[in-house]
Amino acid sequence: MSKQSRGKIEDVLSLSPLQEGFVFLHLMGEEELDVFVSQYSFDIEGELDSTAMRNAATALLQRHANLRASFRQRGSGQWVQVIHRGLEPTWQEKDLSGLSAAEQEEELDRIAAEDYWKRFDLSRPPLIRFTLIRLGGNTFRFIMTNHHILLDGWSRPLVLRDLMSLYGSGGDITVLPHARPYRDYLRWLDAQDRNAAQDAWSSALAGLEGGTLVVPDPEPVVTPPKRLDVPLDEETGHALVEYARTHGLTVNTVLQGAWALMLSQIQGHHDVVFGTTVSGRPAELSGVESMVGLFINTLPLRVRLDPAETVTDFLRRIQSEQAHVLDYQWASLADIQRWAGTGKLFDTAVVFENFPFDASELDRETDSARLRVALANSVGNNDFALYLIAHMRNGALRLSLGNRAELFDEETIRSIAARLVATLRGLVGGCGGGLVGRLELLAAGERRLVEEWG
Repeated sequence: MSKQSRGKIEDVLSLSPLQEGFVFLHLMGEEELDVFVSQYSFDIEGELDSTAMRNAATALLQRHANLRASFRQRGSGQWVQVIHRGLEPTWQEKDLSGLSAAEQEEELDRIAAEDYWKRFDLSRPPLIRFTLIRLGGNTFRFIMTNHHILLDGWSRPLVLRDLMSLYGSGGDITVLPHARPYRDYLRWLDAQDRNAAQDAWSSALAGLEGGTLVVPDPEPVVTPPKRLDVPLDEETGHALVEYARTHGLTVNTVLQGAWALMLSQIQGHHDVVFGTTVSGRPAELSGVESMVGLFINTLPLRVRLDPAETVTDFLRRIQSEQAHVLDYQWASLADIQRWAGTGKLFDTAVVFENFPFDASELDRETDSARLRVALANSVGNNDFALYLIAHMRNGALRLSLGNRAELFDEETIRSIAARLVATLRGLVGGCGGGLVGRLELLAAGERRLVEEWG
């Protein structure tokens, strides 16, 4: 690194466990699509000042130092994140006001996709891009695209809220409350007991014969992942939520139990492992709920199935066993797999999102500027072969299945979705009193085939 570039360095920080994982995957998959990218977009209506919006983006980078990070390897081999001073945002503006509505939609899709799949160079900050598009009159489309190594799902609405507040303040960061820096979380991580974490995770995975892989030798990621909405009817969704509440379970636990049952049936094993995401925000770190950065972590969840166990006891055990490693959710997946001694542990996951994007929050920040925010949308992917995404919206449970497009055809994914719905109905149908071994786990079409063929 040159003397001149060193002069522009504000800080040098360690990496969180998931950041380390992203760096490794980025290096290993240089010829593949980089799926670890998130994109938020929304429409803005009103007399928007594009220069003021760009100044707000500049102020946003000034406010949150970790948005100015690049990722470099020291001579010792250690990876660090370098915080740079005085970075300008990567910003572009486009004008589609001369196109018809249909042409605009086509061009908007093209611009968003092009920006999403434009590969980030982790050594060249900022790893976040902004696009402002004029649609005509006083209507604009705003797009923010970032590498996941910078931000988790909880942080992105915080960043967008700050951005719109800074637009209203003319880029004055002093009007916003103090933001606790991501550096404090990394220092907290460095102080954790790694020996205790190894003992806890080694105990949780003791006796495991191997990982649970639906596609043991996957091809490189060469096509964008796909996502399919799971046809969960309102009645079953409501029954599931009510069942969880009544029995002291989280909805996430019920979904994890259903996923474990489905994996067990597909793989023919009673001891399965899959990934689960955790917020990673330690309660003892004051102000952590408003911190911006990558806190989330992906961890293995081991589930052993006992056909003689009641459904409710089965689900309570899943919830209880996760509590045993609650204090060690910061551990890196690479370390956990090394401690387990089984190699890769999983290629499927259950992701429960507790941070659905709410455009009304941005609306509140833009009231003083007489702007209105609408039509918010988010896009995000990962490299799991197969994964379940869940969130609550207006009190209703919404599910979708994500998958590597080159590994599964659409018919297979629809079949898996139908089987998942059948499993969920089986779990809550008897209000948890039935035995795990007697659950109806086949979708209607699969059950007809079994009956026809005996």
